Amino acid sequence: MLQEIKVNRDRYYKVGYYPELKHYILAKTITWIAWYERYYSISKDKYKWFNNDIDKLNHLADELYHSGISTPRFTFSEMSTENNYSQTILLNKVFQRSIKNKPQQNEEHYSEIIQICHININERFL
Repeated sequence: MLQEIKVNRDRYYKVGYYPELKHYILAKTITWIAWYERYYSISKDKYKWFNNDIDKLNHLADELYHSGISTPRFTFSEMSTENNYSQTILLNKVFQRSIKNKPQQNEEHYSEIIQICHININERFL
């Protein structure tokens, strides 16, 4: 599960550290029929841009979004059709380990996702 998470709600992404992968990740929310996230590898220096140079990080998030799954930084996606075999195994490994190790924390995480979705829906339709 992502640690040291920093969220940019306006640009629909978050950055953090995945101990299971031993590197930093930018998770971009894809707002499609069903919302899901794509995960991209980033360096620790780029992770620090969240506090030091948010414009650079926003630009990187946009680049990764437009590159889709065809960039070498693409790690895996919650949308199974976007993953190759090894990415699917990695996705399952990461999320199964998270669920086994911290089931209550995952319930809280999913609750937070639902709350964010409600906030976004309310802001768009009110």
